[in-house]
Formats: sequence, structure tokens, C-alpha cells
Amino acid sequence: MQEQNIHIIERQNNTFWFENSPVTLRSVSLFKDLSTNQLFVTATLQNVQASEIYSADIKIICYDTMRNHLGNDIIYTYSQLFCKRGDLFGEAFKIKIPNKYTRFVDVVLISTSNCHGAKWTNKSEQKFETCLAQENIYTALGKYYPIFHDICKENGINPEPLMLEPQFYDSYWLCACGNLSWSFEDKCVCCHCSRQFLSKYIKPENLESRFQSMDKAEKRRYDEIMKDWLKSPVRAPDARDIRRRNAGLRKQRNRWIMKNVAHIAGSIIVIIAIIAVLFILGYLAYTNFIQPYISEYQAGSTSVYTVDNIPTISDHLRFSIQNHDL
Repeated sequence: MQEQNIHIIERQNNTFWFENSPVTLRSVSLFKDLSTNQLFVTATLQNVQASEIYSADIKIICYDTMRNHLGNDIIYTYSQLFCKRGDLFGEAFKIKIPNKYTRFVDVVLISTSNCHGAKWTNKSEQKFETCLAQENIYTALGKYYPIFHDICKENGINPEPLMLEPQFYDSYWLCACGNLSWSFEDKCVCCHCSRQFLSKYIKPENLESRFQSMDKAEKRRYDEIMKDWLKSPVRAPDARDIRRRNAGLRKQRNRWIMKNVAHIAGSIIVIIAIIAVLFILGYLAYTNFIQPYISEYQAGSTSVYTVDNIPTISDHLRFSIQNHDL
């Protein structure tokens, strides 16, 4: 299936979870294969439990445009996964949707089994309802982000995957890499960043003293780090980024106008000249053809015509030509 033959109908990339679920739902895509008009669904899930997941059963609930349930829910089984803690699964499996009117889907986790045969079952078929959305880390730190970047390197932590603002709750916490970790876990199983480190250095007030002690050379270096980070394709844009992008587009537009001012002025002059010529031609046509006909009509409107002496169109044209010759 080639990418150019795919039409995305619905896609959500937020992470969802529900209490005591062994997996999180990372993304869902509903798309159509334009060559066959067949609908497919792909769901990406992540194992957040300690043991490996060998198989998982999900239910796909289909809805139409008005969110009406279409019935005939689809049960799909992922088998032979051997998915470890923190690993993703499901994205490579394209699940066929038989109902062509499907426009929205819900994914419900039915059960999971580990390699030892132990099975977890979602008896109430609870949906993924808790959204684990996180803002990008630049929104939280702003000008302090380069300091956070350096502190990560000084502590042997790779700052590249830490693109999101960490969040801490009673039973779990969300790492800056986007992974869900339990409250009894001190380190993220994906990026190995510690909870204590993130909770300390995600606060701008803990970075202010180091920011004030920087000299000009360091601040210039930090500006370069920020420029590189702003160009990162994986970072979600915020309002400040959108304003910067719009300002850049305005500058590009102004530079283009300055370089092409002669062409723009020439185009305007040509347009004005064309309008002037059209106006002159219209005026000549009015004075030489339309106005004499109107004058003749007004002069003849007081005459009494009979059936035999009603002027014809040829008479009017002949009169207009005679006036034009005089």
C-alpha cells in the first residue's frame, strides 16, 4: 500500500489510559486505500506493566459522521508480541473496517496475556478515557530551556527525547519523553531519567540563579541552542513559535517586494493603461453610435406613426450613418 494512495479520515496522537490498564493507547488512525476504497484502522499501544505482553485483544467500535453507532464491532487479536515494558505494538497491523460509512472509531482493550499465561481482562469494557496530553517543555521553561539542556548533559542524561513537560500524579507520573511510569518507580524505563531530577529542574525558579550568573558569551551560545531546538521537527509548536513563523513570512514578503518593486510598478502601469484604453474606446462608441440613436429616438418620439410610416432599424442606422458623415 503506497502512501500516495492513502487518505486519512481520522487521526489522534494523544496518549489515553484508564485506571489499572496494562497498556496505554498512543495513537489511532482511520484511513482509506484509494485504490480499493477499503477502510483500515491502525492502533498503537504501549506496554506499561512490568511483565511482557504476549497477546492482546481489542474491540473497534465504528461510528458514522453523526457519531451514531454502526454496530458489528470488530474484535482483533495481536498475538506473539513479546512486548516488554515501555515497548510499542500494533502500529504495523492494518485492521480492515467492513462498513464503508465509518468516520470515527473507538478502541477498547478487552484483555492481555503475558508469557506465563496470566490474563488480564477488562470486564466492564472500560474505554481509554484519561487523556495524558503534555505541553512541550519549551512552554514550561522558555528562556531557561538551554540551561536545562546543559544540566541534562552534565548529569549524563540525553536531552534529545525530553521534549514534553513532565507531570506528577498520585499513582503515576509522566516523563518528559512521554512515557507513563508508576509512582513507586524512580526512573523512566524508556529514557532512564529520574523523577527527582525532572521534578527539580522543570521549575524555572531553580534555574534562575544559573541564568543570572551567565556572561554574554554563554548567553550567545544559549541563543544558538535555542535556534537549533526551535528547528526540531518533533517539537510541537506553541503560540510563540507561530508568531515567530508569521514574522518570518512577513519579512520574506517584504524582501520579495523590495527586490521586485520595478516589476510591480510596471505591472500597475500596464493595468492602468489598459483601463484607460478601455475607457476611451467606450466613450468613442457612446458618442458616435449610441448617443445619435438616443437623440433620434427622443426627437421621433413626439411624431405620430401609422402602420405605413413606422421607422425600421435600417432607417435608424441610415440616419446614424448620415450624421456621422456630416
